Amino acid sequence: MCNLCDGTSFEDQRRSLQQRFHELGWTSVFVEPDERSLGYGYTIGMTRVGRPELVLVDEPPEVVARVFETLAPQILAGRTLETGTRLELLGRSWSVLPIHRSQVRAGLLAWWPDVFPHCSCHSEPAAVQLIDDEVRASADDEGTRRLDQPARPAGRAGTRAERRRQERADAKRRRQG
Repeated sequence: MCNLCDGTSFEDQRRSLQQRFHELGWTSVFVEPDERSLGYGYTIGMTRVGRPELVLVDEPPEVVARVFETLAPQILAGRTLETGTRLELLGRSWSVLPIHRSQVRAGLLAWWPDVFPHCSCHSEPAAVQLIDDEVRASADDEGTRRLDQPARPAGRAGTRAERRRQERADAKRRRQG
């Protein structure tokens, strides 16, 4: 279960993510799968050094955490992951794919603006997807793991974005009143 589903408040979750971001220079979020969407994880902080955020779809939380814990410090230290390249990590071969901007606009990185101390110059972060080469062929056929395609206008991503906006608005109202 996610922390919010387990009763953690939006504000507590945001503070926790911000604290980790300030301690390490980055943090990550894992979104639980449900009946309408695959689970996925993403980083927050790579944009600080001019690199795209990382996204992994349909991998167990433990794999997502290990990939991010391995790559994030390397990226913050200067490593570049170019789209179209492959890398070996955790005994697996991964491809680096672009993520269509509409996926980000649809709420893919929903916690990003709540954690990253941002300005209007980078209000919409770039992101790349890491996908296991063994599952890439089925992802090409099915399309569910591929985020380099435009987001579907209706569905889970739009719903998640709407929920995040509503949670931010509710939290702001609580702070003000």
